[in-house]
Amino acid sequence: MSGPIRKARSDLFRDAGLRVAVVLAILTCAAAVRAQEPKQKAPAAAPDQQAAPQDAPQAAPGWAVRCTNAGQGLVCKAVQAIVLAKTRQLLLSVAVNKPAGSQNAALLVQLPHGIFNPAGVTVRIDEEKPEQLQIQTCDAKGCYAGMAVTPEKQAAMFKGAKLNVVFQNLKKQSITVPMPLKGFEEAFKKL
Repeated sequence: MSGPIRKARSDLFRDAGLRVAVVLAILTCAAAVRAQEPKQKAPAAAPDQQAAPQDAPQAAPGWAVRCTNAGQGLVCKAVQAIVLAKTRQLLLSVAVNKPAGSQNAALLVQLPHGIFNPAGVTVRIDEEKPEQLQIQTCDAKGCYAGMAVTPEKQAAMFKGAKLNVVFQNLKKQSITVPMPLKGFEEAFKKL
């Protein structure tokens, strides 16, 4: 074979080899994408079957005492949190601490993002008169509102069954989260 024909034939096989490699790469990628696609959805439940809630709130095991070293010594607070069962996203957290030298304890409510801040938060122990709190600040972890816990309020929390916390979502729909008070007195007395 002459030189130009040999070169053309060599180029043809090289190009064909490149094309085969490209086609194989495309097929491999397509197979990988198909493997990652979600499987077919299960058939819908019969109308008489009740579906489980998408993400029901789940209370933590109870009130716990958490302490941190804030530079001036140990600072402890009684904390209770409610998270969404499926996503483990915080729905609500309440922390109560008693600052040194103060008659009153302080209560801090931590709320999730996506709430209607101008509505504030309402806190109510059982059937007592509700207290309206303003959202004070927000950060990457959520939004916060606080209030002083007088000795009378503290006694009501010791005897109470639940602390109802009410806030609004962005559609201005009220959301009530009952926070169990069982175990609060024991936790508070450890502070």
